[in-house]
Amino acid sequence: MPLEDHIKSQIKYALRYLPPALVRYPFIKKRTPVTQRPRDLNGGEQIHGICHGSEEHDYDKLRKAGIQWLRLDCGQPCTPEGEPTPEWENTKKRFLEFKAEGFKILMVTCFPDGLLHKGYDPRTPKGEAYCRTIARFYITEAQGVVDAIQIGNELSIARFNGGIGLQAACNFIGVFAEEMGPLKGDILLGYNCIGPQADMHVLLKPWRKYLDYVGLDIYIGSFFAQGCYMWVHNLVAALLYSLTGLPVILTETGYLSEGQPKTKAQKLEILRSYGFESEKELHDNPEKFLSQFNEVGVRYVRRMSSHSESVGDFLLSFDFINHIYKQLPPKTFIKGCPHTPEGQAEFFRRLLPSLAKMDCVAGTFIYHWADGKGACLCGQYDCPIENFWGILDADRNPKPAYYAIGEAWGNMETPNAETLVALEEVRLMKANPTAYKGYDDVDAMRGD
Repeated sequence: MPLEDHIKSQIKYALRYLPPALVRYPFIKKRTPVTQRPRDLNGGEQIHGICHGSEEHDYDKLRKAGIQWLRLDCGQPCTPEGEPTPEWENTKKRFLEFKAEGFKILMVTCFPDGLLHKGYDPRTPKGEAYCRTIARFYITEAQGVVDAIQIGNELSIARFNGGIGLQAACNFIGVFAEEMGPLKGDILLGYNCIGPQADMHVLLKPWRKYLDYVGLDIYIGSFFAQGCYMWVHNLVAALLYSLTGLPVILTETGYLSEGQPKTKAQKLEILRSYGFESEKELHDNPEKFLSQFNEVGVRYVRRMSSHSESVGDFLLSFDFINHIYKQLPPKTFIKGCPHTPEGQAEFFRRLLPSLAKMDCVAGTFIYHWADGKGACLCGQYDCPIENFWGILDADRNPKPAYYAIGEAWGNMETPNAETLVALEEVRLMKANPTAYKGYDDVDAMRGD
């Protein structure tokens, strides 16, 4: 399902299911044995986690920011016969290294698209049998290794469900829940969604008895110009709890530290760099564009355009056109939180204390640890949509957001404004040392 169609379906089901959920929310108990279970297994506290915190073993930086949990992916862990794969052995080793340092792990399972690439369609008896084998393997091997499991990731969209559709994606979650639920012990088991996703929760109702939480991936002010208000995070969390009765874990939330809309002249300059004078020309000759684009981006376009009417349609879709222009859509920001390093920090200063007050919210995973030097979707190192989510920069220097999170979650005091300005200056020096003259030892300036 293209992203635009996904949004339309959300609106349709939201109009049907969300108003009653919103009316019901003030009258239902927020502190129950169900909502408390994740906290009980986490020392009575909300979960404080980070996505992709294992890119390097910087344990001290993680601890200083009050980060206790890591949300990490795991691909196919076993063969159809139930034998462990080398990928699982390496993943398990990595998990145990973090466990030995006192961190807890939320493991994300494989997705339907990965199985499809290996010739196993979850909609067929053969594919479902493999899913059940994988699920049993996960829950057996996970004991003492991971603390929570998320079944798939954002399986309502084609990028992760492989185009099998929402009903089949929910059946995939259900199969895993059936196999893992009775054997989970103290492991928290759940799934995640993008936004309210009322249709998904309705379809998953038969398997809710096996689940301990519903995950919410939410990026207000970074993808869409609509609904750019901080309180939307709290509203959607409340709606999910009212809809499902399950505690909510924000399994992904974050805010870009860079990114602006492009002007018409800037967009035209980008199109001309590929030999086009208009978006229509791009649409009508997509192969000309792809012949000049990078290998990573081409693979993504080929995979995703199979779910669109044509390659040209996908290139102009909301899901990709902003990658081509390397921009954020106009008016895509929360007031008072510009897409700058300090604006990113202000986002977390406002968001995290408000979530801490919600009894139905069991925790938050911030997306993500560090900026990248590449992009897994469009392959462009300077595309803001993919590369500037980190609370550390690409050279692993803390941004202001790192200190804001440390203040909210740990015992860290945010440096004063003068110190933050100096730290940001040094960070920029390290990123582009040739632009600064007269400093021979940038690390010494930081006082590390």
